[in-house]
Amino acid sequence: MEAQFLIKGILCDGQTSCHKEVVLICDENSMLHFQGSDIAPVNLKSAHISPRLANTSRFIKLPDGGQFETTN
Repeated sequence: MEAQFLIKGILCDGQTSCHKEVVLICDENSMLHFQGSDIAPVNLKSAHISPRLANTSRFIKLPDGGQFETTN
């Protein structure tokens, strides 16, 4: 897997109140991988990325209800 980008952030699985620090990796096939988590890879097209608003966090909402949060 060749990474296109790496982003540190917090992952919530959408099933529990647990949050985990992970690294988001997007591969050459536009699949999102969450290094440090057991969540299965997600196709970028099925995720919703929030717009950047000043210095606020950005969120990636996953199809299973999970959410990735980053300040990058």
